[in-house]
Amino acid sequence: MIYDRRMGQVGIVLRARKWSTGWWVEKITKSPAHHVVIHIGSGSCISAEPGGVRIRRNDRYKHIIWTDFDLTDEQKHSMYWLAIGRQGIPYNYPAFLVLGLEFLTGLPAPGWVADRVNGLNRETCSQLAHDIYHAVGLNPALHAHIIAPAHWYRLAQHEGWTNTTK
Repeated sequence: MIYDRRMGQVGIVLRARKWSTGWWVEKITKSPAHHVVIHIGSGSCISAEPGGVRIRRNDRYKHIIWTDFDLTDEQKHSMYWLAIGRQGIPYNYPAFLVLGLEFLTGLPAPGWVADRVNGLNRETCSQLAHDIYHAVGLNPALHAHIIAPAHWYRLAQHEGWTNTTK
């Protein structure tokens, strides 16, 4: 397998269409980000979305910024197979609901609630990226118990990765 530079990087998707679910995510989280994906090579990414985890073409996302983590070929290889193995996992609607409540109220969910929704065999886009990174021994500083696209965007801002979009 050939590992390109972007393989394994998280893509943070920006600027949703007005009134779409993504637009509401951006408004509620006060962030320009509404979705994240992981590049798995050959112009494709893994995406958790309503309907389940699936492979998509990267060019499906018009406004995207990419992280620039220093990944080894071994990590990229593991991330690819972890991503492939997660296809079809259902979307984590309970986590989506809890995240919305957290952002609307400004109060974090109790630890037991976060543990419960994170422990379901379901994925949100942000949770999928976090789970795959954690599985290969990486622990991005996202500072949340339930991960949202806004958390990935704030990390990208902190690291200086938000200066360009593709």
